[in-house]
Amino acid sequence: MNAVVVDVVERRSLRRPGHGAPPDAVMPAEGEAWPFVGREVGDGVSLGTTPSRYMIEIVPVPDSAILTPARGVRSDAAEPLAPAAALAADPPPERRRPSHAGWLVDVHETA
Repeated sequence: MNAVVVDVVERRSLRRPGHGAPPDAVMPAEGEAWPFVGREVGDGVSLGTTPSRYMIEIVPVPDSAILTPARGVRSDAAEPLAPAAALAADPPPERRRPSHAGWLVDVHETA
């Protein structure tokens, strides 16, 4: 059993009205956060999202797929979320990183 990993190039660009944001969107002033959209669920807890300041384009790198040995298929194979502190900083405009693409599994049938 193998995990399939492919390199991707992640490009970020500032979201602007008409360029990834609705044409009538209002950009927050420089240095201000995007508005939080959510609701209170009680006990000081709220659920919601804050729109990203960036549009993210993820492009697979041709001929970069590799197989890595795996002991089993996990449902938690999603890439970890970046810590909140990392989200506050301005990300690089482009970076290359590995991305989990799937599993290659051998099936042995027995009677």
